[in-house]
Amino acid sequence: MGSEPKEKFALLRDFGIIEVLMDYDPETQVTTLMKFWEQKDEAFDRSSSSRVPRPGEKFQARAFRQVVGGVTNSEERLVFLKQQPGNIFLGVHGLGLVFEQKRHLLEKGRAYTSFDEFHRLPRNGFGPSLPYIMRDWGYGTLPHGWLFGLDPFEHAGSRARMLCFTQVE
Repeated sequence: MGSEPKEKFALLRDFGIIEVLMDYDPETQVTTLMKFWEQKDEAFDRSSSSRVPRPGEKFQARAFRQVVGGVTNSEERLVFLKQQPGNIFLGVHGLGLVFEQKRHLLEKGRAYTSFDEFHRLPRNGFGPSLPYIMRDWGYGTLPHGWLFGLDPFEHAGSRARMLCFTQVE
């Protein structure tokens, strides 16, 4: 019998450096994501992220995936991300930066979440929720080929990839 891996999560992909453009406007960037929003009637506070990126900043962006069978919950995932050296929670703004500059590297049919401190997560009708973005499988089932939404924190899928950001000089 094989034994379970010691770690529950492993690096899936290093996206490299993302530089926040000089004309970066957090409100406009999140509004761009909203055109892929699955729940058009729900809104959330777009400025409540723990850390809003500023023009000229650079971040190393990586994605982690679950490597154990079964389900892991969002609390386990949040603890894992907090343990990553230099991790900065960018929340929905991190999703926007990856979408803007690295979307061609996202796996088709997989959701990517960008965590934040629990008390900073966007809220919808279900309470604290994790923002995610997903690239279509390639069959044209998603409008514009992308889907952006919020999953309730308690029910966020264990199949989603987790984005992790580290500031670089």
